[in-house]
Amino acid sequence: MGKRKKQLSDVSLENCPEIIDVPYVAFLLKVSDVQVRNLCKSGKIPYFMVGKMYRFTRKDIIRYVYRDDIPDRLKVLC
Repeated sequence: MGKRKKQLSDVSLENCPEIIDVPYVAFLLKVSDVQVRNLCKSGKIPYFMVGKMYRFTRKDIIRYVYRDDIPDRLKVLC
C-alpha cells in the first residue's frame, strides 16, 4: 500500500514531526510550495538542504510564524 495521506486534523504545529518538508510548510502557512521555496531563497525562512530538497525544523517554523510572541502551548516544542 502507499503512504497514508495526512488528515487535515493531523497537520498542525503541535502534531508535526521535528523535521518537515516544503508541502507541509506550505500547508501550515497556507501558501504554495513555490512561495515556500522563494522564502528560502530570499533568506526569510530558516531551512537546510537534504540533497536538493529543502527541509525545516519544527522550532524554526514556529519561530518564523510567531516571531517573538510564541504561545505557551508551543514553547515546549521550541
